[in-house]
Amino acid sequence: MDDPAERTQIGLRKLYSYYRQHERRLTNILRDAESIPAIRQVNETVLSHRMRRMKDVLQAAWAADDATTLSAALATVLHFYTWRLLTRDQRLDDERAVALGVAIVSCAAATQTACAG
Repeated sequence: MDDPAERTQIGLRKLYSYYRQHERRLTNILRDAESIPAIRQVNETVLSHRMRRMKDVLQAAWAADDATTLSAALATVLHFYTWRLLTRDQRLDDERAVALGVAIVSCAAATQTACAG
């Protein structure tokens, strides 16, 4: 797949579906990782590694003017708490959350003026 926006859309759809299916478990894991060292270690070893890998794969698809901004945008839209903010607090359905995530990443990959205004 050559289109980075399409690749990002597919990735976010799959990830957000996973988040929805495992929301309770992920909420507990992330909460407990804050205070229980053993869980924090497992989280760093398994979950964080997978998220970094996903971010790296998606980032490689984009030709960004500013790789640091693109990396930050991807890390943000891939994060479980971002998904929860968008779907729970802001009441977006998963598809609208995905579309917003793709728009954020697309702007981050573009020149500074491309998404201004």
